[in-house]
Amino acid sequence: MYSRYAKRLFTKQAIEKWFERLTKDWENAFSEEEIEAGRLLYRRGEVREVELSEQDAIIHCKFDKKESYAMIDWKNGAFEVRSSSMRKPLGRAIAVAGFYEIEEMVVEEVAPVSDFYRDESDEEESDSILEATDAVPETFEEARVLDLWLQLNQQGLTLNAFWVNDDGSHTPALKAPPEDRLPNSKEREQVIRLAGLARRSEFQFFKNNSVYRLHNLGLVPPFIVDALPGWRQYFDIRMDKDMEERAQAIREVDLEVVAETREGDRASLEWRFSVDGTDLGNDSASALFKRGMTLYFLPEIGIVRLGERQGKIIHEYKEVQSSFGGEEIPRYMLLSLFGKEQLKVSLSKELKRWHRDLQDSARKDKNSLPKFLRDYQRYGVRWFAHLGRVGCHGLLADEMGLGKTVQVATLLKLYGSGRKPNLIVCPASVVPVWHNEFRRWFPRTELETLQSNHHFGDQSEPKIWVASYTQLRRHKHLLNEVQFAHVVLDEAQSIKNPDAKVSQACFAAKAEHRLALTGTPLENKNQDLWSIFRFLMPGLLGGRKAFQEDLERDPSVFLPKLNKQISPFVLRRTKMEVAKELPEKVETNLLCPMTEVQRREYARLTSEGIQELGNDIDSILKEKNLNLLSLLTRLRQVACDPDLLPWGNNTLEDSGKIKTLLDRLSDILSSGHKVVIFSQFVSFLDRIRKIIRQKLPDYSVYELRGSTTNRAKPVTGFQDDPNASIMLVSLKAGGTGITLHAADYVFLMDPWWNPAIEDQAIDRVHRIGQDKTVFVYRLVTQGTIEERIMELKASKRDLFEQVIGSLTEMRDFTSYFQKLSDLILLNSGTDE
Repeated sequence: MYSRYAKRLFTKQAIEKWFERLTKDWENAFSEEEIEAGRLLYRRGEVREVELSEQDAIIHCKFDKKESYAMIDWKNGAFEVRSSSMRKPLGRAIAVAGFYEIEEMVVEEVAPVSDFYRDESDEEESDSILEATDAVPETFEEARVLDLWLQLNQQGLTLNAFWVNDDGSHTPALKAPPEDRLPNSKEREQVIRLAGLARRSEFQFFKNNSVYRLHNLGLVPPFIVDALPGWRQYFDIRMDKDMEERAQAIREVDLEVVAETREGDRASLEWRFSVDGTDLGNDSASALFKRGMTLYFLPEIGIVRLGERQGKIIHEYKEVQSSFGGEEIPRYMLLSLFGKEQLKVSLSKELKRWHRDLQDSARKDKNSLPKFLRDYQRYGVRWFAHLGRVGCHGLLADEMGLGKTVQVATLLKLYGSGRKPNLIVCPASVVPVWHNEFRRWFPRTELETLQSNHHFGDQSEPKIWVASYTQLRRHKHLLNEVQFAHVVLDEAQSIKNPDAKVSQACFAAKAEHRLALTGTPLENKNQDLWSIFRFLMPGLLGGRKAFQEDLERDPSVFLPKLNKQISPFVLRRTKMEVAKELPEKVETNLLCPMTEVQRREYARLTSEGIQELGNDIDSILKEKNLNLLSLLTRLRQVACDPDLLPWGNNTLEDSGKIKTLLDRLSDILSSGHKVVIFSQFVSFLDRIRKIIRQKLPDYSVYELRGSTTNRAKPVTGFQDDPNASIMLVSLKAGGTGITLHAADYVFLMDPWWNPAIEDQAIDRVHRIGQDKTVFVYRLVTQGTIEERIMELKASKRDLFEQVIGSLTEMRDFTSYFQKLSDLILLNSGTDE
């Protein structure tokens, strides 16, 4: 018995070509003597090497240390044999042995069925190849019929092959055969033909159980209709007739979801599946829902198709359902199903009424609202309240300056629950703004700033908490202990990264009503939208991965659908839309928190100043007025940026004002507006220019200062720039003689001591030719001399210029401040 195998040289393309050619009856090209001699060579392992190319095959043998070969050419659809041997019968026997080797190669490489081609019996064989050519021809048995049994199930179409023996019994055709009945050449031809046909129809062979299987159910109908009739001329096919008929087409599944109301603002869904108007049984429907597969096999129907969109809807729903921890979902989740392709949504009577109520205008709310609100602000308050009544939550995206804060303050005051606390989360730089707005509009409402030593439960009665995003993150472990009436996220783009710890803390806050505020345009912030709505209404926009995939696949299709889906929950008004309701000029004081560096430096300066000058202002004015002016200048510098001090060496992040400015600039510039920034400290403008170029590099920055020789150049550049841009102006350079009315936002970085000079600066923008409302922001550092001066200006503006405007003369200063500490001492601030 021999076990030596030939060396094989081939390419994938060559194997493919010879695989097709072997389905031809190649043995008919040789005599029975040549076939027998070739089989002997093949069995004895005399073939040393086979070289396959797409056009020919070279078969190498070695007899008595002498190399011999045969070349098989494929020409004009037939085989031709050439040989190096002078004896033609030997050359053709080598070619036959080569064909058997090629069959074996094809079987192993392309049609991986069991290796039953090589006969390893112990029969005696002739020692001489010359004797082999004169051997008595073998008597061949009649080829058996190859029976193919086809079965269809969820795994696909499975093919078993059996030889039909003379006695009617069946022998597996794709397993190793019994030694007493090896396949003859005709039977081998059938197996190779089956391998080729199966491969063309995309069946796969599984050697462990010796079956072919067409896994893709979608390919079964075309196989049954187009390919199987051709197979019947070679093989006997066994398949249940009813099943064969059902397998000839794919039937579409119709999907319907029926929603019923449940307790509170919740609903339950029942998924119904039907084919050609016939409802599927519970077992089939349950299988479709659980698997969510596109194609599915149902024995009583055949192959059914759940549309790709339908399968995705089910998959997304199951993900959302698991996040809500039960069978019920918030009612707002029903809105994610409306308008879905290939899905019918049926609502109960109560849910239909709820849906109508949601679509009704908030103007139906006739509750009395404060007179200081403008009409569009009243609508905003009622809109928020209306969403709350129907179990939904909203995003107020009004352009900066239109009063989002006062709208929410009114909502919390008039609609806030008296039994539960409310929570406002915002950047640390905005915490003072909320306190200031409530003091201004609702002075009797108490706000509590969340700090490191606070606990949400430490309260005798419900209150309104204001927390920076940083402090909320630090208190995340307490959020499970409290249920809020409202949770408001100001500058909601702060949670644009849903994986950030800050975002996770916001998601963890439990509330009856959730609100989000942002002044940033949303058109190019679709990624941010998913995270914001993850806070507002989890699940409404589906899973994060699916959202991203849909957005990237075809934004032109996805974005209009997204806009339609969120439109009931987003309210955005621009200045242009509400211009008729706005005055020509809107002025706002922005309270800025101090950084730790500012607080420490300010406290040191005031302590040293009082120690050096004393605390009696009257005597200081008489004896040390220049020293007082120097101290006040230093305090104003540190209130702006500690790096302005002569000994300062600080980072840009050490200025609370710069932080506050950046928070506002991003929203304003992204909306296409122009901004003018004034300061009397040139070095402060230098610092602002540096950080703008770092953080907002896409916007042009123009400058006008006392050293500017060609004042017209930056002014003209700013005025004519078609894009959003920034002008930095020093007090001395911009007080008079220039026009900057292309801008409609003004930032006064340090309060002027003289209101007249401040007005002159504002009038560079708010002047003849200005056709837009001008928004003016004064940045005032909380708890410092700046805040005292602003409070004095607010209460006695008519006397301010008389008293403070002539500070160099110090006239009547003592009428308002008897002690230096009253003017300069730092009030306790908040930690971020």
